[in-house]
Amino acid sequence: MILKTFDAVTAMRDEGRTLIGGFHSPMEWECLGILLRGRQPVIWVPARSIGGMHLKPQLQPAFAAGRLLILSPFEPKHKRIMVALADARNRFVGALADRVFIAHAAPASRTLALAEALRDCEKPLLTVDDPANEILLEFAAKVRVGTECDWPPVSAPRASWASSSLSTCDALGGNWGNSGVHVWVNSGKDG
Repeated sequence: MILKTFDAVTAMRDEGRTLIGGFHSPMEWECLGILLRGRQPVIWVPARSIGGMHLKPQLQPAFAAGRLLILSPFEPKHKRIMVALADARNRFVGALADRVFIAHAAPASRTLALAEALRDCEKPLLTVDDPANEILLEFAAKVRVGTECDWPPVSAPRASWASSSLSTCDALGGNWGNSGVHVWVNSGKDG
């Protein structure tokens, strides 16, 4: 499962897809490293406030190049990662995404509950083809590595990042459009 996930993330990177995620677990952090070796944009949403956060050295080159965007829906008082914040962050990421890749969801897990909520909101889902994903594969499409990923279609393309609205699907926790999203961007010397 781990190697299949790394292969899928590498394929998405090589296709130039912009990926958004929390990149919290060790495996997700490895996936972020794979993505940062590409040229496509990456959006990182930590499960905490980004106020006062220090950027890790391995993130600095992509950030300085303008390829890493850091977002947070959390107020500055949320300085530590907690399960409730991670769950809220995952719903936020799901609301932002046009399509969602879930590497694995164990039976009766919070990840499976999120996948079901995303499915109920008609978000196209992808996962790796593995017997451990039997439940997830009942409603998620399989990633095909070696050729372009078999991405499910999106109901309506977004006009632009700036004008896109966040999902208001109740299953994802209501209207994120009023969440006060915090963005940490590289202002650089040019702007």
